[in-house]
Amino acid sequence: MVSSGINAEYMGSSSELPKILSQKITTRLMVIMSKFARLMTTSLRQKQLLKSVQLNPMKNPLRKLITPSSSSIPPQAPLFTELLESVQKRIKIGGQNREFLSSILPPSQASLPPRTMEDSLTHALIPIGSNPDVRLKYTSHIGGARLGRLVQDMDHFAAVVVYKHILNPMQNPEGLSAHAVVTARMDHLHIRENIRNDADIKLIGHVTWVGVLLC
Repeated sequence: MVSSGINAEYMGSSSELPKILSQKITTRLMVIMSKFARLMTTSLRQKQLLKSVQLNPMKNPLRKLITPSSSSIPPQAPLFTELLESVQKRIKIGGQNREFLSSILPPSQASLPPRTMEDSLTHALIPIGSNPDVRLKYTSHIGGARLGRLVQDMDHFAAVVVYKHILNPMQNPEGLSAHAVVTARMDHLHIRENIRNDADIKLIGHVTWVGVLLC
C-alpha cells in the first residue's frame, strides 16, 4: 500500500512535468525571440543611420558641430594648380637653408596657437570641363577622367590643406616653411559615380585630426 501510494504520487508529478517544461520552454523562447527582435531592429536602425551618414556626413550630429557648413563654400574657388604652385614656392627641397629652417622651427607643439577645422578649410577647382587644355591632360584613353591623375592631385591637395592648417608664429607666412609634409597612408577611397571628363571638379578638404609624433 505504501508502495502503491508512492507510485501514484510519483505518477501524478510525472504527468505535470511535461506541462511545466512546456511552459518554461515557451517562456524562454518568447524571451529569446523578443531579444532577437530588438537586436534586429537596433541593427537595422544602425545600418540606416550609417548609410545616411555615409551619403551625407553632415547628418552626423557630432561632425555637424565641428565640420564647416556648405554655406562657407566660396562661389568661385581658386584653381588647384595655382594653390599647389603657391605652396611649392614655400617648400625648400634638399639641404639648403637648413640652419635657417631649424631656427624658425617651433621648440614644441605647445608653442603653436590652437587651430580649428575651419581654419584649414580649402577649396580648389580643376577645370576639366571648362578648359580644353586641362581636359586633354585628364582624359583617359578609354574615355572619362584619369583616375590616377585625380588621386595624385588629391594627395597634393591634402598637403596644401595641411600647410594651410599650420600656423607657425616664428616664420613669415609668405616665406619658407619649416615643416615637411608627407603622405603616410590613405585609409579609403569611395567612388560613388563615374567621373566624367566634361565637367569641372571641385576639391574640398580640411584637417580632421592632429597628433604628436613620438620619436
